[in-house]
Amino acid sequence: VPLLRRGLREGTSAIKRKCAVIVDNMSKLVERCEDAEPFMPHLKPEIERMVEEMADPEIRNVSNRALAGLKKIEDAIAKLRKTVTTVENVDKKVVVQQCRRAADSCLAGAGAAM
Repeated sequence: VPLLRRGLREGTSAIKRKCAVIVDNMSKLVERCEDAEPFMPHLKPEIERMVEEMADPEIRNVSNRALAGLKKIEDAIAKLRKTVTTVENVDKKVVVQQCRRAADSCLAGAGAAM
């Protein structure tokens, strides 16, 4: 990632294009979106800058493809977080329900014993 960032920032147009191609290809190879998450803050702003600033339409096109791949990963991360939050909330509700049932059965057993 440091080499890609440097190439995206300081390289010639040819180097910037190659770096965008590498980012695009790497985004297609990601199997687990959370593995790519640490690199997003480093790569996405540089690719966005290239989309906006590059004069060469071919480089902008390649940069747009790379940005689309990064956005897919970003969307998958957001979806994963939402799913995890939902599962955590459901788990909390289930635990509360189980505690209530346990307390009710203890109270019912204590009442029957009296």
